[in-house]
Amino acid sequence: MNECGFPDAALEDVPALLARPPWVDRPQPVVLALTPPPLCEVSWEEGEREAWLVVPEWAASQMASLQSDHPDWMELIGRGGDGSSSGEIGVSFTIQAAPSARCQMFFLAFAPLELVEPLLAGGSRRDFEPRLTNENPYSKCWPRVIARQESPELAASLALWVERAGINQPFSLIVPFATAEIATAAAGWLDYKGSRRNDAVAWLRRHPRSAAALLIPAALGKPGKARLYAEHALVFLSKEGFRDDVLAAADEYGIQARSGVDVLLAADPLSAVLPAIMPTLPDWLQFSVLPQVLLRTPGPDGQVQALPESAVRALVTLAQISVVDEPYPGAESIREIVGTVVDQLDQTSLAGFAWAVFQAWANQGYPGRSAWVMDFQGLVGDDQTVRLLTPLIRVWPGESAHQRAVKGLDVLLAIGSDVALLSLNGLAVRSKFKGIKDQANARIQQLAQQRGLTPEQLADRLVPDFGLDADGRTRLDFGDKQFIVGFDELLRTVVFDADGKPRKALPKPSGEPGIADAARFAALKKDVRQVAGDQILRLEQAMVSQRTWSVEEFVELLVKQPLVWNLTRRLVWAGSNGTFRVAEDRTFADVDDTEVEPVGPIRLVHPLVVGAEMVQDWSAVFADYEIVQPFPQLARDVHTVDEVAGLCGATAPTLALVGLEKRGWRRSSPQDSGWQPSLERPLPDGRTLVLDCDPGFAVGVPAAVSDKQKLGAIDVTGVDPVTISEIVRDLVGVIE
Repeated sequence: MNECGFPDAALEDVPALLARPPWVDRPQPVVLALTPPPLCEVSWEEGEREAWLVVPEWAASQMASLQSDHPDWMELIGRGGDGSSSGEIGVSFTIQAAPSARCQMFFLAFAPLELVEPLLAGGSRRDFEPRLTNENPYSKCWPRVIARQESPELAASLALWVERAGINQPFSLIVPFATAEIATAAAGWLDYKGSRRNDAVAWLRRHPRSAAALLIPAALGKPGKARLYAEHALVFLSKEGFRDDVLAAADEYGIQARSGVDVLLAADPLSAVLPAIMPTLPDWLQFSVLPQVLLRTPGPDGQVQALPESAVRALVTLAQISVVDEPYPGAESIREIVGTVVDQLDQTSLAGFAWAVFQAWANQGYPGRSAWVMDFQGLVGDDQTVRLLTPLIRVWPGESAHQRAVKGLDVLLAIGSDVALLSLNGLAVRSKFKGIKDQANARIQQLAQQRGLTPEQLADRLVPDFGLDADGRTRLDFGDKQFIVGFDELLRTVVFDADGKPRKALPKPSGEPGIADAARFAALKKDVRQVAGDQILRLEQAMVSQRTWSVEEFVELLVKQPLVWNLTRRLVWAGSNGTFRVAEDRTFADVDDTEVEPVGPIRLVHPLVVGAEMVQDWSAVFADYEIVQPFPQLARDVHTVDEVAGLCGATAPTLALVGLEKRGWRRSSPQDSGWQPSLERPLPDGRTLVLDCDPGFAVGVPAAVSDKQKLGAIDVTGVDPVTISEIVRDLVGVIE
């Protein structure tokens, strides 16, 4: 791989994991037939059981009233007078048959144990699941139900059942108990993210010796997922400082078991979490034509070095076994290990290599067994990956590749740079495919919640500065000449020479600095072009919805933001103390050009709100300063509720109506044969306006039914005047 590029590095200069992959000459696992002990351990911390026995005051007060209505406990749960039960849980009882969720939990939490335990014992408790969900607040009483059981086996069994059912609890219910079944579940949850992993970690730390004793038979058993889960748990215990507990438990099983565990704990960390069957490299991947992957650190002689082909093959194998959503044990650990390898490689060349792998995959028609290629982009991709991938995500749903497009959204999220998150937000705002738009919105909502923000507040913070200075400009050095790059009202790049004179084009650069700055300028134009429309639309929608900012948010996110600043200074704003604009020096001036200090909340002025006279005054100011607005604000058409009735029965081109999706409208959910009978528009108060269209749209080809649509009646009862004006404006703009 060094015929036309940089020389291959010697193996001693290559990351050890790639130079000597642990799956090469992988030792044969020790396989023994062992039986775990019949262990049921209960380990309460001080005050823990007492805390579980406490019932929330609201639940206790509500459930206590049931006792007076149902003095007979068995009547409470619907058991017949002849001693028969209403159904079965396992053997003799169905909690589902009880009159209500309150009665169920009241009986389990307070009835005498001699009545409760026989009904709970003896098999699976699946019949609880239909009634006891996270939406049922009485399910919070499960800690008391479990803690009051006298049988440790029954308490442990109930705890595991509730955990597996996914019913959220104030405590991790499995942690006090150690059984073989719980050990197996905890080992499997160790590679999860979130609460289940936290529960598994807490359980392993509470019961290190018992956990090892219960898991060693699986860790030395036949190859498969169960063995890998158990191996990973034992390695985790060893790393957490419980190595002696693991070895002591192994000694109880004999010399061979101890030897097998010694080998496991001494192995390379990656070896313990490798899949049982390693993947093979795809035939369509021709390494001889792929770009080189460079090492971040030069060789001993200062020469840039590339990975030899053997190391590149190992790198691709790592990518294959670290797929994001493959639930085999160790996947998360492998991704962490891969991260340490990636840190030793040149990011730009690595991302370029990964994209070349993607292109080779695409040329083969995206074979399904190589879906790892998408995860590879998320693992090592950069902003250039985002620029190349985003246009594909936009079109894939129309090519019957919805799931691949959804995976692309996860890749953007995994890359996580400002440009990647901005692209994700752009897809959430204006993807023409509802499924992708919804999926992107869900990811933006998740990110916003994680940061304690609304999606709109998150979008403010996702706008990159693209390396611009405080004035929203950047300088280019073309060797013998220097230039300044700025932006106009539509965020199009504008170039000036050093004296401030506009230029239509840049000359050919000279020298390495000039070539580098010319490439930087080309990338900047492309990046800003991709986000410009979204930023303009975002501010226009903020005006329409009358969204507000605090003064601090306004200054930091809109006035000081180098790119958005070019739009902010071309609009009229309003605080609670009047309207203003942002001057060239970033001070604030009212319509008389007097400096003011705005008082929050801050919003974009809508002409319907401030009135025609104020609009005329501001229009004169903007004309004097030759300020061109990024979207119609002062010159915006305004409409009244009296115009709504006149739209009923009007006709509009089908494609023009569908085009309103860019302005926040959406087609209704498909009905039979993919027919969509209406357009919908979310309203600020949370309602949705529905506009019937006759004959309606076809999902794939909207105009397939008809190239024209007849509009139905529009109900704007209770809708604010600004929203009504915008609805009419949108429709007037498309009707014939």
